[in-house]
Amino acid sequence: MKRALPPYVYLRKGKYAYFERNGVSQRMPEPGTPQFHRAYADLMAGTAPVTVGPRTFAALVKAYQKSQDFARKKPRTQADYAKVCDYIVSVWGKLPVAAARTKDVIRAQRESDKGVRFGNYIVSVLSVLFEYARTLGWREDNPARGVKLIKVEGKEREAWPRELLTAFRARAKGRPLLVFELCLGTGQRIGDVLKM
Repeated sequence: MKRALPPYVYLRKGKYAYFERNGVSQRMPEPGTPQFHRAYADLMAGTAPVTVGPRTFAALVKAYQKSQDFARKKPRTQADYAKVCDYIVSVWGKLPVAAARTKDVIRAQRESDKGVRFGNYIVSVLSVLFEYARTLGWREDNPARGVKLIKVEGKEREAWPRELLTAFRARAKGRPLLVFELCLGTGQRIGDVLKM
């Protein structure tokens, strides 16, 4: 039988009670004891001293990935964010969130050995994480806001020459021809055309 716990109290590892509210996590005495009820009343009234775990980037990433903000993202976005979050934890994991400055964000963007696009994505994900840190009360600002993204230098894509268009139309049949014409006629990406 599952034991009923009051709001904001959860069991960890099936036996340790924790009070969790507004980004604060507090270990509680044994549920059902007078000490538990006193501690719970104090925490709900805001009169109890609250111990907060380390406010590191590793803790922030962990909290964000458990949040509703993260859960509302599409699976592809979650996967992309997870890659960058793993990188941030590997580089900044033990550092306190409150110590980060705009110059640190810029350095992380430029020193990434995974390319310019990934460096720009670091800035974007850090901005999201800092906004989440603000909601937890870990920061008052967002040092990633306003950081300029590095312009990606690349070759401009050229349109297919008319002779290639004609040659493809002459050889293709059925679904490949349909997909080709839809891509060409609508200007949509292949994924969007396939959804159509």
